[in-house]
Amino acid sequence: MDVVSEQIVTNLEARKLIEERVKNDEPKYEQKNALSILRKFAKGKVDDVKQMVDELKTISKLRDKKIIEIVNVLPEDKEDLRTIFQKEFSLLTQEELDKILDIVKKYS
Repeated sequence: MDVVSEQIVTNLEARKLIEERVKNDEPKYEQKNALSILRKFAKGKVDDVKQMVDELKTISKLRDKKIIEIVNVLPEDKEDLRTIFQKEFSLLTQEELDKILDIVKKYS
């Protein structure tokens, strides 16, 4: 199998993709495990997740990988954000951190 392209997706989007693939075929061992975990932890609606990603993209300092981490973790406070950003935490202003938390609260 050759990798044609690569795209970062949220846990919820990954769950939907795997569910679609296993509809017609027997899932492989890895797919079963991934689907089991994603069904436990990936909650919500795909449309809400896409809207959250779009709003987070309006914050210019956020890169796609960090946006996906935010959507997957759904941080509740600045300490949760500190965990996600680690070294980059000091690069964000307090207003940007507050905006991130407001966006997450809006969709979770």
